[in-house]
Amino acid sequence: MDYRFPRVRTKSLKDQAYEILRSSVITGQLEPGRLHNEKDLARGLGISRTPVREALLDLSKEGMIVFVPRKGIMIREITYKDINDVMELRKVIESYIIESCCSKLTPADLKGIGKIIEKQRALARKGDHKGYVEADREFHLFLASRTGNRQLLHVMENLRDLLHFMAIKAIAYQDRMDQVLREHKRICTALKNRDQKKAKEAMFLHLDTTEKTLWASMGADEE
Repeated sequence: MDYRFPRVRTKSLKDQAYEILRSSVITGQLEPGRLHNEKDLARGLGISRTPVREALLDLSKEGMIVFVPRKGIMIREITYKDINDVMELRKVIESYIIESCCSKLTPADLKGIGKIIEKQRALARKGDHKGYVEADREFHLFLASRTGNRQLLHVMENLRDLLHFMAIKAIAYQDRMDQVLREHKRICTALKNRDQKKAKEAMFLHLDTTEKTLWASMGADEE
């Protein structure tokens, strides 16, 4: 049979622009609360405005940016309600993740979790806040991936990314890195012991403390 499919291509300019701009929003390279010009963004990316506008439209659908008529685009600032909404969802979802993967984790999986924690320990010693938050993201997404539910993993990625820039600020607040390490180790120990109840309790406490730290770091910024 003669199949005639569209030719396979590399990523489109729109997809490339989307990935670069999304990363710039998440890391804070594009400052929240400040107007950005679409034409300048296109110039900085070295491409035409059409794929940039398409990428920005996708980002606006995700709630990361807002179009300001006749002025430009603005990176949406995180509010206390955003933190509450995201962390409320994470508590529900990550409790399920613990329930789902606790009995499924293999010795190799547990070793992988241990390596991520060791990576965080090394980054904490260096004082690398950005790298530490990336490793924290890796820890939570690794557990999500072990549920075998790809849609759940996708939801978790989006939830993490919505507060990523705030998380980098929060991790520097009152030596939070060492505290997170202890919380991750408690989760890991409970998982090794196949103690689902303790693992869920440890995860909930970790997320609850993270939420309070995000609130506190926001309050410190406002002062």
